[in-house]
Amino acid sequence: MQNNNIIIKRFEELSNRCEKIYSVVFSDFLDLQMQSLLLKSGIPFSRLCGGYDGAERKIAVFGEEYLYGQELELPAVWLNISPIAPKFADTLTHRDYLGALINTGIERDVLGDLIIHENTCFVFIMENMAQYVISELETVKNTKVKCTTVDALPPFAIAQPEEMTIISAGNRTDAVISSVYNISRGDAISLIQGGKVFINSAELSQNHKPLKENDIVSVRGYGRFIFSHVTDSTTRSGKLRIVIKKYN
Repeated sequence: MQNNNIIIKRFEELSNRCEKIYSVVFSDFLDLQMQSLLLKSGIPFSRLCGGYDGAERKIAVFGEEYLYGQELELPAVWLNISPIAPKFADTLTHRDYLGALINTGIERDVLGDLIIHENTCFVFIMENMAQYVISELETVKNTKVKCTTVDALPPFAIAQPEEMTIISAGNRTDAVISSVYNISRGDAISLIQGGKVFINSAELSQNHKPLKENDIVSVRGYGRFIFSHVTDSTTRSGKLRIVIKKYN
């Protein structure tokens, strides 16, 4: 609770600074728990941005740029981290790349999402730390790597969710999570009560909350999916056929 109060106080400081200097102000990268705190705090902010649609770690933007005659430019850039000799490189995972980045001495809150594609990592990083990482990061695991900035995350690197139809007793969050991840309803409720389920970045507190079209559901330890819609047909036992888009 004390840590949450510190985080909320920081959000208040950013919001007040925005009003004081009459300019857009940005947070560091926020994980889902921090985003949820901001959403529930009532502190005014304009949006959450993570560098691409579907990002999990995001920057909070305080203030509307058009009010100040500004264009929105996030204080972050994309880095491409790739093996110098791909043929001889280790198989590198998200954990390998994240560990190597943290080992340079930077904090987690300057890093957004890490996207791994064909043994190459794309990471959204605060711009003021990008050159430091470029100069300091030389190896990941036992593999020599090179770091360069890129204008944007390449479309081919973004994993598209798989559309599928599930059978569920209803559109309540616990029921849908149970069907999506093939776990018991009780286990789904435990995940919700344990603070591990987020809908559109806000932590879920009630397992009976119904899902609506285009809700993004994140379940820590399991993954994410988009609740698309309930079809017009039901099973013989009266269960719903629900279309979701699941990130693998």
